[in-house]
Amino acid sequence: MYITHTKLNATQAAEIAQLDFIESIDVVWDPDYEKDENRIPEEFRAINTTQLDEMTTEEPPESFLLTRSFAKSSTNANHFVPRAMGAPDPNAPYWKKMLSAPPPSPGEAFLATDNYPPYLADDTGGAGTTIYILDDGFDTGIPDLLQTPGGRRVDTHFMPNHFSLPAEVITNNRAGTEEIGGPGFHGTIMACLAGGAQIGVAPKANLYLFKVKGSYRNSNRPDPIISHHTHRSVTYWIRHVKEHIDQRERARPAGGPPLKSVINMSWGINNRQWGEDGEESLNNMKTLLQRFLDWCSARGIPVVVAAGNEDFRTWDTNENLPHSMSRDTDSMIIVGAVNARGLVIEQQLPDESGLVHLYSPGHEITTPTGNGNELKASGTSQATAIVVCNLFLYSNSH
Repeated sequence: MYITHTKLNATQAAEIAQLDFIESIDVVWDPDYEKDENRIPEEFRAINTTQLDEMTTEEPPESFLLTRSFAKSSTNANHFVPRAMGAPDPNAPYWKKMLSAPPPSPGEAFLATDNYPPYLADDTGGAGTTIYILDDGFDTGIPDLLQTPGGRRVDTHFMPNHFSLPAEVITNNRAGTEEIGGPGFHGTIMACLAGGAQIGVAPKANLYLFKVKGSYRNSNRPDPIISHHTHRSVTYWIRHVKEHIDQRERARPAGGPPLKSVINMSWGINNRQWGEDGEESLNNMKTLLQRFLDWCSARGIPVVVAAGNEDFRTWDTNENLPHSMSRDTDSMIIVGAVNARGLVIEQQLPDESGLVHLYSPGHEITTPTGNGNELKASGTSQATAIVVCNLFLYSNSH
């Protein structure tokens, strides 16, 4: 697979598109990055608990708790194998204990956090599964994200700037450094929760940490600005993820166990991001994401997506991509967040269309962020990373 970035006029593009070895020609739509700071953000950032209002203490509306039916294929039922349980962990954080705690019987109160039984998980720890985490950067030097000698793999990849940033930003020397790290720590948090060696729900899973965003500098702001998803950048990471999974399949020994993959995308793209004149760009993005979802669904690969936290410019989960494209037959799983009592957190976006499939702990989750620092925060992003543990109870073909 080769991706080339060049300038063509409409006639040249039409001629090249007729060549049989050309998979697609993608129109690059570069927004004005000086104005880009005021565009609708698509990242569902973890919220610092110190800035939160109190979580709701009332029972949420019934619509918040209704999960849509989620059709799953049973074609891989023959891959199920018995699994033993690991040793109980009484010192695990509340959210881990909550995962394995028995649900209350009808009419019974939820267990208090100090009454949860020790955390229990199957002894595989996610071994044999690769978690693809698509996010804004990762601190690969922290203990949770170190590769285990002779054990699980931790691979990384970052998107080159010329796919994530417009050419003028690069030529004006305003582009950030091409590296796997930051500038944010959202990706680090997601990776630690999903597959961290110390706190992760799948500590033995292989990790593929993919930085799908670039950053750039602006004279009006001292901090780096993280780029938005564009048709060009999404095309790049989709092709890369598909090729990496295909390479793993080709390298699989004949008769060996089937590959298992999970794709974590704790973010979304607002449908209104392109404005009134961007309908064509929006439709192109929908087409691109739909093809990827279809590809994953055909291979039984779960795509786990955060429902989203409230933002004054976003009013409902169904206003975001790929969420609004959800179908009963695809493998996308949209995750909401609950507090320690099992109630939907106040900060979660409304879900009037009933798109959220399941809920996971997402209140006051403490994670390392690098340089010895920790952050206690809440949000559907954390819930999404944590929920991969449930997916390891099932086997998929890739």
